[in-house]
Amino acid sequence: MFRPWSNVVLIVAALALIAAAIVEVKRRRRRGEQGWTTGHELGVVSMSLVVLSQALPLI
Repeated sequence: MFRPWSNVVLIVAALALIAAAIVEVKRRRRRGEQGWTTGHELGVVSMSLVVLSQALPLI
C-alpha cells in the first residue's frame, strides 16, 4: 500500500527551508550585504529538486 505521508512531510520541510533562505536573503539585503550568495542559490535549487522528486510519485 502506498502511503504518501512521508513524501508530503519532505515536501513541507523542503518548502520551509526554501522560505527560510529567501527570508535570510531579504534580511541580508536590508543590512546592505550581498543578497544571494552561491550557498543560497545551491540550497534553493537542491531543495527544489527534493520537492520535485517527492511530488512526482504523488501525481
